[in-house]
Amino acid sequence: MRAGLKKIHSASLMTLLLFLPAMLALVPTASSSTHELLCYYPEEPGFCDEWDRDDDQTPSSQTWINSQYNFNMIDTSQVELEMVWAIHEFERESFGEVFDMFHLGEGSEPDRDGIPADYIRNYIGVESAGPGTPTVGQKLLSEAEGIIVDMLDNGFGAQTQATAEFVDSAIVAGSPISCESDPTKDAIGEPGVIQDNAYWPALCLKVTATVDLDASAVNIDSDADIERTYRGLLIMGAEIATGFTLQSPAGHDSNFKIIPPDYAQIVSVTPAAGISLPEYASWGINSKAQNNNAPDQTLDVSLRMKYKANASTP
Repeated sequence: MRAGLKKIHSASLMTLLLFLPAMLALVPTASSSTHELLCYYPEEPGFCDEWDRDDDQTPSSQTWINSQYNFNMIDTSQVELEMVWAIHEFERESFGEVFDMFHLGEGSEPDRDGIPADYIRNYIGVESAGPGTPTVGQKLLSEAEGIIVDMLDNGFGAQTQATAEFVDSAIVAGSPISCESDPTKDAIGEPGVIQDNAYWPALCLKVTATVDLDASAVNIDSDADIERTYRGLLIMGAEIATGFTLQSPAGHDSNFKIIPPDYAQIVSVTPAAGISLPEYASWGINSKAQNNNAPDQTLDVSLRMKYKANASTP
């Protein structure tokens, strides 16, 4: 009898060992199950990295964006702007109803925590407030356009229209940033992903705009032929100061570059903490430590320019 039981036990153990790999394959891991629950939406099923407050570099703000603003002065009346945002987190209100009460996990607070990039990507095609309303992606692009128009109006005295689009690469403060717009390539366990961080990689977008400058921005009487007067003064040896007001919202690490017209070069910048080269001037405003409702940080800057005599500037 004991021998029979022993044989049964041995057979049962062998059967268990044979079937164990198959059984394990059928049991989802804790991380993948958690990811699916945290990032699941009926129309947009997918996986996201688990939220961890320690990964958030803007704990006091619902937004975390590294941004680059390049202002290319075509002449005294026009500036071409290219803005790049590398978005790691964005505030909830801009998205409509989708993320109103969205719970990131244990320890998160909807009033304090924005939506990480992983989750924005996963819901980017979801209509923000029901059928027929703009999607999460469209709302994000619209918000970026609005911020740029407001910045140009306040800083340059100019009203303009802006166009935003998602991009797959970004350079901020001279360094490339890893961007991803595909929700199937951003969470641990998905192809090529080795980092378990809901805020990485960034979701990147670009905004372009052409600005018609106010005459006061270049310190020349508005009744004059501004462009002709500006060039004439520079050719005769004058140095002209051009001033702007830069601004950076809470949660943004904003970097600004101003490139003078082809016929001018930069002599100096104010404040002197900025970078001053003949080809461009640049400043940075880091607002990542600001609270959600804090006003935009601003910086009044100016650059002095002189004539650049070369073959292209007769």
